[in-house]
Amino acid sequence: MTEEDLLAYARNKIGSVWALEALILLHRDPGKSWGIDDLIRELRASEAVVAKSLIVLATEGLVDRDQPGRYAYRPRSAEAATMADRLIRAYGERPIPVIEAIFSARDDKLQNLADAFLFRKPPT
Repeated sequence: MTEEDLLAYARNKIGSVWALEALILLHRDPGKSWGIDDLIRELRASEAVVAKSLIVLATEGLVDRDQPGRYAYRPRSAEAATMADRLIRAYGERPIPVIEAIFSARDDKLQNLADAFLFRKPPT
């Protein structure tokens, strides 16, 4: 796997620094089950941000809800665990490229939205 593959994973699958920070927190203690309120307090984020981050991480097979309202780092596959490990390591060693990759996805979405409102000449 190349660095570009890893950055594409961060951009297309993780999608936000909040989700990445939640992943790092949960990954740090894989045996621990976290309640929403605990995650909100530790991440210093809103309930909406934490909930969205957990949905993203669960969709990617990195986080599992073990009881109502409690979440833990539980990758569904060895591949998911490897991607998480590599992404967390890359973020720890060189955070700027990872952050830039994540934010570039937002820029692409904003550009697509802006392009939808461009006035174009009708074909002649």
